[in-house]
Order: sequence, then C-alpha cells, then structure tokens
Amino acid sequence: MPVLPWACAARAMGALRAAVSLLAALVLCCVEAGCHQPVQPLRIGFDEWPVYQFMRLAEEKGFFREEGVDVKLLEFGSLADTRRAYESRRIDGMATTVIETLITRDQAGRNTRIVRVLNFSKGADVIVAGKSVRSMRDLRGKRVGVELGALAMYMLARSLELEGMSLEEVTLVSTNQAAMVGEMTEGRLDAAVAYPPASTSLLADPRFHAVFSSAKIPGEVADVIAIGGFVLRERPQQVAGFLRGLDRAFAYYKENPEDASRIMAAAINVSPEEFRESLTTGLQLVWPEEQAQYLAEGGKLQPVVDSLVRVLEKAGVLTDRPGLTDCLSPQ
Repeated sequence: MPVLPWACAARAMGALRAAVSLLAALVLCCVEAGCHQPVQPLRIGFDEWPVYQFMRLAEEKGFFREEGVDVKLLEFGSLADTRRAYESRRIDGMATTVIETLITRDQAGRNTRIVRVLNFSKGADVIVAGKSVRSMRDLRGKRVGVELGALAMYMLARSLELEGMSLEEVTLVSTNQAAMVGEMTEGRLDAAVAYPPASTSLLADPRFHAVFSSAKIPGEVADVIAIGGFVLRERPQQVAGFLRGLDRAFAYYKENPEDASRIMAAAINVSPEEFRESLTTGLQLVWPEEQAQYLAEGGKLQPVVDSLVRVLEKAGVLTDRPGLTDCLSPQ
C-alpha cells in the first residue's frame, strides 16, 4: 500500500527525537563521568643560563606534578632561538630577559607578560677577550662573537657606547654559547659576549679575561619568566601551578643547596661547585617572597623596563609602539 506523506514525516520526526534523546544521554553520561577535553601541557622554553635550571629542579623533584600542572620544558640553543620559538607559537612562555620580552612585544605584536623576576645580572654577563685586548677600545676592528639576539647585542652596544664607540667599529661574528668556547680557543674570535657556563669555561683559561661585565650597567640586565597574555587569560590555573612549582624549587635550593646544585649542574654539564659559584658570583637572585616588590604597580622592575625602552628606542631596536612598557603581571 502507498506510504502517505504525513506518515513519512512522522517517522522522520520520531527518528530525530530518538537521536536527540541519545545525544542528551551521552552528554549526561559524559558530565557524570567527568569527561573533558584533554588539557595540553604548558610549554616553556629556555636555554642554558644557570638560573633557568630552577625549572629543571622543579621538574626533577616533582613539584610541577604535585601542583597539578603538566609542564613541558623545551631547551633551545640561545635566547634568540627561544624567542623565535615563542613568536612562532611553538611554546607558551619562556625564561628570558626583559630586553627579549620587550622586543617580542614590539616586533611580534604579542601581549607577552612578565610573571616572575628570576635574577639581576651584576657581572655574570661578560665580554671575554684574549689578554692582548686590554680594554673595549682595543676591540676596534676585531672579531667579536655574539648571539644575534637582543641581550648580547645590547651588552655589546652598551659596552662600546661607554667607550664612545659603536657597533660599526667591530666585526660582528654570529655564534652561540655552545660554539664560542671552541671558536675562542682556536683563535677564530678575538672576543665574545658570554654568560655561564660558556663564560665560566673561557675565564678558567689563562689566555682570556673579561674586558666588560654587566656589573658596569647595574639593573639593566634582568632574567624573567614571560608568558603569553592569551595563555594567562585562558589557562590561569596552569600558570599558577607552574609558578608554585618554580617557587618550591627556589625554596628547595635554600634548604638543600648541595642536592639542588647537583641536580641543576648536571643539566648544563658543569660541576655542582661551578654551578653554585655561578649563582653567587655576579648574580642577584630574586626570591619568591620578593616578587611583589618588583612586579606590583610602581614596583622595582617598572623603572628598569621604562629605562630599557628609552635606550632601545633611541638605538632603533624598538619602535614607539604604544603600551610597550605595560608588560608586568603580578601573579
């Protein structure tokens, strides 16, 4: 017998109601079972700078896991490599410098926020040269190895500026921290902008000495944790757990310096004694309980940021993009 149109419509409506009921049941089961989208790890990039190894300590001791956050630490060869990874969105945040953070905000247009101050360099960043180079003035026309990233170039430019010189008066050779030790010892470089562990190795060699250090520009070189603004807004619990784990690593170092130094030294292939020396010579660590003093509105870090922006804009490294200095986010 022929099927009437209204009967077809009724069957279709019945099938639709059944599908909706099934979907509702599945949603209810999922809610009751605690179903949720998998949360991706918080990806943090860093290089061999000793203070960045506190993140390795937090990972090794299980502090991140205990704080309920999955952190994926990704090591890069230099500050510039880390910044490029962040700008291409391969990582969510980075251990870096204030200078690199400002350049990322300016050139990549990302709302990068500083959420932790790790240390101030007071001599740890150095320009190493052979003994025949007695001062920065003797580097005129010489080959200077430098990571072509913001911090190293800033260090070199400032050191030359203080002697009335400019970058055009030296020969820049692009290198990285891992390669420059061999390049210096083989005579392919006359000087290099270095930091531990590379600077530690070079300065242990009697052929070399420091002709400039960050001690001559106090307050201008600070290392920080910087996180993307979108991540801070959309995944605040992850960021909070990461920072708690990092704070615990600093506390563990205070209470157990030998064990903490052993773990962190192994990450950058130096002895525990060398590692501890790198943290106590030419560095001012900023402890968890001091963070508010630096990151709060009107805190100690803001004048540093303002000054760096002025210097870098004058040098043509930064544009006059509005809001560059608004980069601090106390957590």
